[in-house]
Amino acid sequence: MRRVAVLLALLVVMAPAVHAGEPAGTDRAGSATAAPDDEGKRESDATESSLTQSIQGEGGLTVQTMCTNCNSADLSLGGLGNDHIAVTCDGMPVPSGLPQVYLLSVMPPTLIDNVSIRRGAAAGSLEAGAIGGEVDIERRRPAPGLQVRASADRGSYGWGGARADVSGAAGWFSGNLALTWSESERVFADEDTTPDMPSSDRYTIEARAGIRLGREHHLRVGASDYQEEQLEGRAAYEQSYGLWNLENVDFGRKQYDLQYDGLLGDGSLVEAGAMFSDRFQVIEETIPFTLPQPERQYFPSYDIKDKLGHAYARWSRTFGFATEVRAGASWTRRKMSVVDVRKNLFQVFKGLPFEEVFTRASTETITETSAFAEIEHTFSSRVSLQAGARFVDYGYTDNFDEVFEYESQGVRDAWAALDLPTGSRVLPRLGLQLTPNDAWIIRLSAGAGYRLPEPTYDEVCCGRRFRGNRGLSIERSWAYGVEATWQPRASLQVTGSVFVNDFDDLALKMVTLSSRYQPTYQNVNVPRARLVSFGTQLRADLSPTLSFKLSYSFTDTTNRTDGDVIPAIILNQSNLPEERDFVSDEIPYVPRDSLVVGFDFATHRSGFSASITGQRTGTMLIQSFVPVGFGSEDEIAFRRTEAFWTVNMRLAQRIAAGVELFVGADNIGRYVQSDLADPSTDYTWGPLRGRYQYVGLAWTFDSR
Repeated sequence: MRRVAVLLALLVVMAPAVHAGEPAGTDRAGSATAAPDDEGKRESDATESSLTQSIQGEGGLTVQTMCTNCNSADLSLGGLGNDHIAVTCDGMPVPSGLPQVYLLSVMPPTLIDNVSIRRGAAAGSLEAGAIGGEVDIERRRPAPGLQVRASADRGSYGWGGARADVSGAAGWFSGNLALTWSESERVFADEDTTPDMPSSDRYTIEARAGIRLGREHHLRVGASDYQEEQLEGRAAYEQSYGLWNLENVDFGRKQYDLQYDGLLGDGSLVEAGAMFSDRFQVIEETIPFTLPQPERQYFPSYDIKDKLGHAYARWSRTFGFATEVRAGASWTRRKMSVVDVRKNLFQVFKGLPFEEVFTRASTETITETSAFAEIEHTFSSRVSLQAGARFVDYGYTDNFDEVFEYESQGVRDAWAALDLPTGSRVLPRLGLQLTPNDAWIIRLSAGAGYRLPEPTYDEVCCGRRFRGNRGLSIERSWAYGVEATWQPRASLQVTGSVFVNDFDDLALKMVTLSSRYQPTYQNVNVPRARLVSFGTQLRADLSPTLSFKLSYSFTDTTNRTDGDVIPAIILNQSNLPEERDFVSDEIPYVPRDSLVVGFDFATHRSGFSASITGQRTGTMLIQSFVPVGFGSEDEIAFRRTEAFWTVNMRLAQRIAAGVELFVGADNIGRYVQSDLADPSTDYTWGPLRGRYQYVGLAWTFDSR
């Protein structure tokens, strides 16, 4: 409480913030006066293939593809990664993994109207662990009449893609339907005989409807289906045979959601919603023996299921002209299970019935219950204060008895002595905004975080092995930040920021055990850690047709634990928990710096537009391992990656009313990391393919 009192006193003395990330002079309807602005409406550009292209570098946000299997989008904001950023769409949370991949990389970007980026942990409504900030995405509301947007393109590596959305409104009803399809051949990025990316075939469908129940009451319903098949991707490395296994993956996700909002007679706004999603992932993997690679057979390896339920209710009301009060509550339950066929085969020798080899699952369930309350008061046109708190409670269960049924009593007792990470906490949040004059905005933010990471079982792929969260502590954090924005005119905006994030029991996913190039991943705690991030963004209109953007961030990570220790509780070869220490003065898996530079050129009269964006990703500390002998554990060490640039270019030309031709190239410099196929490194930090070129057509129709 002393920390909270000091923070409150500091902020009150220096004086106050509006909505974190919302510009001074912006009313609740979103119309902005001439003041610095972090957020805005997106142009309806049917030639964009994904939302990622348009938000790269905006507000200090960077997006990078990291995962071979699921093409996962990794976000970074204010020096913090995906685990510490809340992504929401129309007020509904978007979990990491496949949901964010769909939203950022697959869904037609013509469905998106507005993207708001708010940094820091000032808002009580922000997720408990999201001390880095929030990326809030709003879908475009269907307009009266009928609107159709479609595009299709062909490119390198056998790529073919198409996307279309149809929307409209009439009277009390509105709706839209969006469909996408794509296919791609295998990619041999490093020109060896093992694919670095599998061939893929994907389709998605999303349908949404809006119903006006009354003048100020609305209901929205939605459903989406994501299906993808991947063939002959890289799996585990078999040291005995000196080659990689391959894997086939079939996965998908269905989501159903319902939302209501209504304005009551006293001026209160009430919002409520619920969502349910069901994800599956089935992996088959080759086992080499002595067969040549083309003749190897595929066998079931993992069967993963992930069910998520979420419900929320929010209330807000403005009192007078200067004070707004907000409150809300949410409930989330996520149940994750994985059938590990290889592991179960070994259990057969301990008594497991063979018929359960393909059905026996490890299951873990996380339940999060939260509530928040906050007040925002505007003292004057120059000063406002936001103060609030969030309460969060985590529950955690696993099927311990079934998983350890065939282990010895000593093994069961040893693991049972390790607690599951459960607990609750009240998280104070404060924000302050000063507008000294029409050209400047200064924002200060401070808040506490509390995060329980997902079990690593949820991410089984590529032949790797994983362990759950027994013995893990819940991460606790404090975040402090200051941002200054200077916008002397509408055509120029410069922002600088500094964020300090202090962690107790920072939750980090690491390799803690490896044998013959087959690593075991698990969440570990760094007892004390600090991340300090410096950032700057520049947006400038150089002429009526040419604009420039620049975003740079530098992050310094420090392990503040005595002796630079990162302790872990591993599963040893006797299936017992064993304490093991790793030593690093730096926190791994955090890019040291990131730079995004881009130019956009557009002439509305001729219908021509062009963009070029370059992104530099700085060095990063990762892990590597080297076998020391048959049956022995690999030596695990930390090593630093190289920095690299990727450059993308895109051109579009209107060739008829509503019709555009576009061409482009990604990764023009053909960068591919030098050790992409080296089994002694555990992390993919760059592009998984070289230069990618494409050409396509886009068509729009609007009956208005």
